[in-house]
Amino acid sequence: MPLLLPGKLFGGIEMKERTVGAIDLGSNSLRLLIAKFEMGTIKLLRRELRETRLGEGLISGGKLFPPARERTLQGLSFLLGIMKAEQVSEGVIAATSAVREAADGKQFLNDIAAFSPFPVRLLSGKEEALYGFLGAVGSMGPEGKKEDLLVLDLGGRSTELSWQEKGIYNGISLPFGAVNMQNRFLFSISVENAQKIKEFVKGLLNEQSGLLPVTKKKELVGVGGTVTTLAALSLRQRIYNPEQVHRYYLSKEEIKKWKRIFLHSSRQERAKMLPFSPQRADIIPAGTSALLSVMEYLEYDSVIVSEGGILMGILLEYFTSDESN
Repeated sequence: MPLLLPGKLFGGIEMKERTVGAIDLGSNSLRLLIAKFEMGTIKLLRRELRETRLGEGLISGGKLFPPARERTLQGLSFLLGIMKAEQVSEGVIAATSAVREAADGKQFLNDIAAFSPFPVRLLSGKEEALYGFLGAVGSMGPEGKKEDLLVLDLGGRSTELSWQEKGIYNGISLPFGAVNMQNRFLFSISVENAQKIKEFVKGLLNEQSGLLPVTKKKELVGVGGTVTTLAALSLRQRIYNPEQVHRYYLSKEEIKKWKRIFLHSSRQERAKMLPFSPQRADIIPAGTSALLSVMEYLEYDSVIVSEGGILMGILLEYFTSDESN
């Protein structure tokens, strides 16, 4: 996938040549990205996705569901094997909202650290927003100016909004995503329950309204499984093609269409619509409803889909770090 970035980004720091890898330990899935800085560009060598649903059945402050915990550990072991095969010398496992919210999250990270050759980091909501911003902006190429973009990262249990105004970075993390909105409101699929998601999201955004930017001056860039899945559906993909999905303009009308279809279909019917990711069939209605709710609140008619995000942001930090040799 040609996310080839210039060798000097973010203040003109020269990137150092080496191969690095990062794993996003999310609430819904594990994602791996391996890249190498070569000939003035960042070359993506490999990406992998494992849907392990760590946030399954999780109540904030409660313990991780044992089967979800085991699935995730097995998935991590598999991805670490790939990193070894690709001769990754530097890397990190970055945990997000499900681990932040779990009572046994610290123990879970200790269990991972016991077999991982790479460090494990628990990202705060603000760190998650920052890495998502850096990755999304970087993936848009040289014309992706920081001041012109508002980045929306809709994940499994949290959603981040990030932007830059007059050289000052801003980011917020909100406690809603495709997994917890499905668990909370769309355990029974209906138009009425989808409306409850809209009201919930609107309430959270109202609480942060004084912090939000003058959004009409910025283009909305979306990252995360919900927006990439919707783009793939609109492109009628049978096999997921990230090159086509990246930079796809997803209109609000398209999203509304998919929401109507999802709310009037069974899980089995939605799985057939998603040959590239049938596991998302249960959470895609909630994710779509949440995405549409944010766009309507912020008065956006479209979103640019990006294959950048947290992992790209983390890799950029490695490549621009003066501390590495």
